[in-house]
Amino acid sequence: GDQLPIEMRVVHLAEVAEVHLRRGGPDAAVALAEARAGSQFDPAVVAAFTAAAPEIFTGLLDEDVWTAALDQAPDRDRT
Repeated sequence: GDQLPIEMRVVHLAEVAEVHLRRGGPDAAVALAEARAGSQFDPAVVAAFTAAAPEIFTGLLDEDVWTAALDQAPDRDRT
């Protein structure tokens, strides 16, 4: 609830929304957030998310997050 810092409430929604974005696309991620607003997710965070969803989603499906994470590993030669 409101006892959690806003940053944690945003991250909580972001983690779940990203999974649903990758599994079902943008509409699925937004629908899930809206369906769980007021229960699993802070309604104010959901409102901000849904208002900005097209901008938030831009390019996310183009990125292979596993490869991007591995590329940043300290043992990788970046030269």
